[in-house]
Amino acid sequence: MSNDRQEQAPVAAPIAEGRPSRGRIPAPVVYTIAILLLVLLVIILLPKAISFRKDVETRFQESLVEVKGNHGDVLEVSTYKSSAYFSQSDKLDTTVLGIPVPLGTTEAFLMVPVTYRYHVLLSDRWQIRSTPETITVIAPEIRPSLPPAPDLSLMEIRSERGWARSNRKEIEDRVKSMVTGTLNIRAHKLARSQLIRDASRKSVESSLKNWLHWLPDECRDKVFTVRFWDEVNEGTGKTEVEPER
Repeated sequence: MSNDRQEQAPVAAPIAEGRPSRGRIPAPVVYTIAILLLVLLVIILLPKAISFRKDVETRFQESLVEVKGNHGDVLEVSTYKSSAYFSQSDKLDTTVLGIPVPLGTTEAFLMVPVTYRYHVLLSDRWQIRSTPETITVIAPEIRPSLPPAPDLSLMEIRSERGWARSNRKEIEDRVKSMVTGTLNIRAHKLARSQLIRDASRKSVESSLKNWLHWLPDECRDKVFTVRFWDEVNEGTGKTEVEPER
């Protein structure tokens, strides 16, 4: 019987070597978590550990071309601002077997704000006429300050090309080339306009009243007027007031 009992006694199962226990975290997961924590730590601390410096430098340079005085000879008397419009069209027709065929019209339009300035020369001919009641100053003719000053930063240009044309750029360049010459001609015409004369007259009167303070007291109560040489000569064909020699 003792032998039977010994045979029936349970035999403990052998423990397999190298088998992980249930509560243990695998090594790859631990390594991954450690790397992620390290990266996060670097991201948080790196901006504080590294400082940046930003230097902004602005430079200005110019090349001297010419400095020229006007000998104190120019008295600016008025300005005139306007918007100038230019346009040019180029139409082309042909004939096929005697039949006219229009090839289209290319047009270009340009608009630019422009400032005209006007002056008189102090070295030019002046004359003062005095009566018991009035003082009349014959001032030099008004001259345009050339060239006028178009504001190219606000220039607008547009063009429309004919259906069989390819010369839009050529027409645009042609319109741009018109600007300076046309504005110079316009400046000379405006110099004789009543609008420029009236504005210039007020400017000259204001300046002369300050300059002629040395006149006797009785002269200060007189009516003070300004005329320009071209006004005096206009419509007569001859000089009504002879300039002083």
